[in-house]
Amino acid sequence: MTNVMHTLTYVLDGGLEKVVYMICENLGRENYNHTIVVLSKQKNSFLLDKFRTLGAEIEFLDFDNRLFSVKSLAKNLKQIFILARLIKKKNIQVLHTHDFFPALVARLSYLAALIFFFKKIPLVYVTLHNIFFWLKPIHHRLNKLMSGLTTKVICVSKSVLDYSLWHDKLSEKKYQIIFNGVNVDEFAPNEEIRKHYRRLFECSESDFIIGNIGVLSVRKGQKYLVDALSKIDQKKNICLLIFGSERSHEKNIPKELYELIQKNSLSEKVKILEPRDDINLIYNMFDVFVMPSIVEGLSLCAIEAMLMKKICLFSDIDPFTEMIDDGVNGFICKREDSGDLALKLDNIISHYEEFGFIGEKARETALHKYNVERMAKEYKALYDSSF
Repeated sequence: MTNVMHTLTYVLDGGLEKVVYMICENLGRENYNHTIVVLSKQKNSFLLDKFRTLGAEIEFLDFDNRLFSVKSLAKNLKQIFILARLIKKKNIQVLHTHDFFPALVARLSYLAALIFFFKKIPLVYVTLHNIFFWLKPIHHRLNKLMSGLTTKVICVSKSVLDYSLWHDKLSEKKYQIIFNGVNVDEFAPNEEIRKHYRRLFECSESDFIIGNIGVLSVRKGQKYLVDALSKIDQKKNICLLIFGSERSHEKNIPKELYELIQKNSLSEKVKILEPRDDINLIYNMFDVFVMPSIVEGLSLCAIEAMLMKKICLFSDIDPFTEMIDDGVNGFICKREDSGDLALKLDNIISHYEEFGFIGEKARETALHKYNVERMAKEYKALYDSSF
């Protein structure tokens, strides 16, 4: 039995957390014990409950990732020692950490476990789920320094790999790309389910529904989507549904979105809704799926929408242009440009019946490249590489 520890800042409703869940789910319980370490305080979530159902152990710590003061630094040093003791106690053989802050504190904790408890971990992996445009040069120097304690750095797309190579300046041999995957059996278009959810959310069959799923964040660019909607003929029967939760460090984003909705008199057309654990079924009611993100790694929601044969309109950031051949399996618009987004969206709405082939091609792409069996097989090979 291999003891695996995953470290994450939070376990809320994001794609990162879903990827970790799918790794645990698809590697099975027979050969792996999974411990999920949540580094910062949070409320319960449906994903935490799903982890528990899998039999994963959940450990909560109290790190402060803001580091505004000497007090928060002292608090984090204490938490590092607690995590080091946990690594020793659970005899962790694979330490798998996700994104910058969890990767930093987990590897520091491993160093503490090595020094104070003589505990060596055979395999230490860092998965980079995003392009971290907000990091400063010192953060990249820390990544390079910590790479000596790292077996492999896993990137979820070529764009993430290129970004890390350029900024962290590690050897190319240190990297491996593992594309995110989705359980394709959970994502199949169904007309009856489409009708059910339209009734549930008080939308008629004649409504043209634009969907967006993602945390309410500046990174996701939802404000450009709301602004774009204001530029489209309001006589058209259009509805925008955004499913996503706020993040503690971006509490201003929902407020800004609501103010933009009010300013453009879109209260009857735009709804911001809480995340749900039946989101795989909700895709059915969308006519088009839009992600105007400023930055991504490899979005699960984008893959899921493609599997559901949705006509997808994504911003022209590198991870999306890796996935989408414009006009073949989806459409691309200029990032941070609500005018271009409105133009492309209006064209899709006006010629919707002509674009059925787009959804078919999108599903073909997702089935071929982004299935969970392939992702789990590649992670399993890493986990088993020293045993």
